[in-house]
Amino acid sequence: MKNLKKTAVFLLAVAMIFSVLAGCGTQQENNAPETTSAASTQNTSTVAEDPLKDHMEISLAMWGIGEALVEGVQDAVRDQLFQKLNITIKPVNVTWDDYTQKIQVWAASSQLPNMFAIDSIGTQNYKNWIEQGIVHVLPDDLSPYPEVQKMMNGNGMDIYKYPMGDENGKFYAIPRLNHFSVDDWSTDNGMQVRKDWMENVGITKEPENMDEFIELMKAFVEKDPDQNGKKDTIGLTCYNADWLTWFMSAYEPGMLGGINWVKDPENSGQWIPAFMTKNALEGLKAIKKLYDAGGLDKDFATLKSEEGRNKYAANKAGAYAHDVTPSTLSYVAQQFEKNNPDKKYKDVVTVLKPFKNVNDGQYYRLIANPAWSETYINAKTDDKKIDRILRLFDYVLGEEGYNLIHFGIEGTDWKKDGDKIVLTPKKDASGNEIPVSTTYPFTKCGFIAEWSGTRQWTNPSTEPELQKMSSDLNDWLQANAKPIPTDLRVPLLDVPDKDKATAKFQDIVIKCVLSNDVEKTWNDLVKEYRANGYDKLIEEINAKCAELGIQ
Repeated sequence: MKNLKKTAVFLLAVAMIFSVLAGCGTQQENNAPETTSAASTQNTSTVAEDPLKDHMEISLAMWGIGEALVEGVQDAVRDQLFQKLNITIKPVNVTWDDYTQKIQVWAASSQLPNMFAIDSIGTQNYKNWIEQGIVHVLPDDLSPYPEVQKMMNGNGMDIYKYPMGDENGKFYAIPRLNHFSVDDWSTDNGMQVRKDWMENVGITKEPENMDEFIELMKAFVEKDPDQNGKKDTIGLTCYNADWLTWFMSAYEPGMLGGINWVKDPENSGQWIPAFMTKNALEGLKAIKKLYDAGGLDKDFATLKSEEGRNKYAANKAGAYAHDVTPSTLSYVAQQFEKNNPDKKYKDVVTVLKPFKNVNDGQYYRLIANPAWSETYINAKTDDKKIDRILRLFDYVLGEEGYNLIHFGIEGTDWKKDGDKIVLTPKKDASGNEIPVSTTYPFTKCGFIAEWSGTRQWTNPSTEPELQKMSSDLNDWLQANAKPIPTDLRVPLLDVPDKDKATAKFQDIVIKCVLSNDVEKTWNDLVKEYRANGYDKLIEEINAKCAELGIQ
């Protein structure tokens, strides 16, 4: 997923979900395949006294791995890693466009590499691969791999056990963390605003509700905030329409960050998708009001790739809905400062606090499952190689390995100053910094074990002032905002009609905002989704929640 943005790549990734592949002949949920028997979970007993004595080749399918491991190219990071673990990694390349299809085909034809990356937790693929013995269970005893063990024992990680809710459930994948905790997602949905434009239009108080935000956006459109003498500016733009969920915390917090499952206010005790609540309708009406007032980019429904960010960085828009993590703020700053060499982004931007919820007066913050995507081990992989794979993960999750595959060679590309890492990048003949990935291609797969969000508050590659801006907002949210009212286990439940959960916030908000009657459009959409499988899905989800004691 990453480093220029765990979130940007996450957007690409979630669009890639395909339907189930694995064929028939599945076992019952409580029957473990032979490759996942109790004996197989204790693979360390067969490992030699020196676990790194024998050289091993490990095949890996992961996004862009072919660009990170290029035959014949010098790479001191790759060489140091391989020498440390006495391994060679054989790249099996997949792209963001084809990874799901390829892995499904390989799984069905017994051609999987030793390990592969995919987002399958909670899907039918995940269940089938476990029950058909296609993927290997992880050892019960992870103590030989302390960094892996620490991660797997972290907050929120029990949901990755199969079967979920079973006290004897086991791990069948190594989750690729976005964050160490469900609570660390608070800045992964946010609003960046040009505070210099606010001063130029005579509004210095940050908006605290939708009416004040609309007033500010209208001023950005009408009062020449860039002072070029032309009426050529936009109020709010966004990465894409999905990021307008930021407004929903003031109406239906279960829509913050997407469509979560919440308790139905009109049917106490029943779980429903948040878009079906009347509070969600009120939030959609508020965004429609912003659009009708001229405060929202008229192209919001068709924005692709970096178009929204580029408008904002080029002084065409005064606010930008994306996330406000240190890496995204730094990423936006790079483009902004190219377009505005006389300005520093840190001096002209502010990040807004969420609006109070109109129903209960509370602030809400985003929470989510700790990981996006997982690494699976082919069930045909022998115990010694499984041990080496886990030692690889243990190394790159630890400080020494993490620094190596992200920042390069200590003493050459970075140095320690107390507890801080100071980057000392190489420069070309023109004095420009040479990206570490140019010198060491292997760093392109720095996300082999985790995404960038895990170290976002200490990452030396992000601008310190922007890092502090994001960190300060996170501190405020942790102190003042409640987690969105959901249970993160619900979307991962194994129910027959799970594939009917096709609703997406982006589709709903676009249809409602561009309609002449938001309420009618919303009612029609809810009826359509219910008729096309959601009624059955809601019934199944609630039955499963009752079975597992999820209240």
